[in-house]
Amino acid sequence: MRVSLALILLFGLSLLLGACGEAATLYPPTPTIPATTPTFTIQVPVPPKPKPAPGWEFRWLQDTSCTLPCYEGITPGKTSAEEAMTLLQQNPLVSAVSIGYFEGDAYGFIAWDWVDAKKRADGSIGTGGYIQYDATKPTRTIYSISPALPQVPLKEVIKRYGYPTHVIAPFSWEDAGRSLYYYLYLIYQPQGLILYNKYYTKEPPINEDISFGKLSIVNPDYISSQQKLYGFPADPSFIVPWEGFKDFRYYCRMTDKGQIVKCDSVLDAYPNGKRK
Repeated sequence: MRVSLALILLFGLSLLLGACGEAATLYPPTPTIPATTPTFTIQVPVPPKPKPAPGWEFRWLQDTSCTLPCYEGITPGKTSAEEAMTLLQQNPLVSAVSIGYFEGDAYGFIAWDWVDAKKRADGSIGTGGYIQYDATKPTRTIYSISPALPQVPLKEVIKRYGYPTHVIAPFSWEDAGRSLYYYLYLIYQPQGLILYNKYYTKEPPINEDISFGKLSIVNPDYISSQQKLYGFPADPSFIVPWEGFKDFRYYCRMTDKGQIVKCDSVLDAYPNGKRK
């Protein structure tokens, strides 16, 4: 692990200040990200905080801290990695923060733990979520925020933000082509919000009762770039405008001979996710 000497000294100084008298009540300085981008992971000091009040997990639906695409004071496309670390340090819901970068990647990451979350057995940080930042530019601007939160029914999101603006509904072949996995991403473009689950083994229903256990918040202008983040071809045809509650295949798109087409031919050949 290669970390600049200046960064090590600054990190050590922040720990020292946190252990000295009245200075312990102050938020320690946020480490400066190295000017170059070698592989590194550093835990940022965070002062002790009390357990939050019940219901804190749904602040993002109540605009308690700020309005999407801002999340807990952090806005993709505007907030820098240094600013995000400071905001997380000061956030009453956050108990630990780390920042890292893997050499060869275009994006670095910031990870955090929630105050009342169970710690990982290996001691690593990230039970609260991850932030990606652009490590190729001096500004190191935040690219996406993916907080770890409880499942939320779509109807609760609809109450606050209305209906989605777009849908991404792809599939992948699994088990040597004998079965399919289905994926569903509901997009709220003005808010930069993307709701999704890991995958489905059957065509998922698209109705207000469906729940999502994962969400990402991106710069609303980067919605098309989100396809690259999830491994989809960089073609806007995969993002289908919302046309109401339809079945999965209505929104499903795939690539066939270089063209973006509907998935019916494949879905018909795999009823219930299994090849006929």
